[in-house]
Amino acid sequence: MTVQSSKSSSSNKDHLLETMAELDSAFSEDRALDVSNIFREDARLMWPLTEDIVGRDSIREAFVEFMSMYTTVSWNPNREFIDVYEKRAYSLGSFTETRTPRSGGPTEKVYGRLLEIWQLSPDGKWEIIRLMTGRYAETEILE
Repeated sequence: MTVQSSKSSSSNKDHLLETMAELDSAFSEDRALDVSNIFREDARLMWPLTEDIVGRDSIREAFVEFMSMYTTVSWNPNREFIDVYEKRAYSLGSFTETRTPRSGGPTEKVYGRLLEIWQLSPDGKWEIIRLMTGRYAETEILE
């Protein structure tokens, strides 16, 4: 991971990395409420083949629905580039998600890319304002 900083304190950068770790932990443990709470109230979630999901409440509903369909076996993001400014940050990378349908069926491995745009709120909390994901390979069936 490359972390660059432009007009940002190391504490801002460290706090962002901690928040990213909280997001990853919540997603890997299927905690939809905790995932959605990291999004800003007016955030935008851009998943493949769907209209943009706008607002924390709608994003929460989307993650609750998604996590009711799948159990996350593993979530492995690779944020290859993170650029931190005073109150904004950008992250570009890829991910591998291994998941099992709750209704039964084979475990799947999903390969994708992600772009995160973060903003530091007035109370000092890093929040996602945009999250875009896309796939770069077919879903692999493991069982």
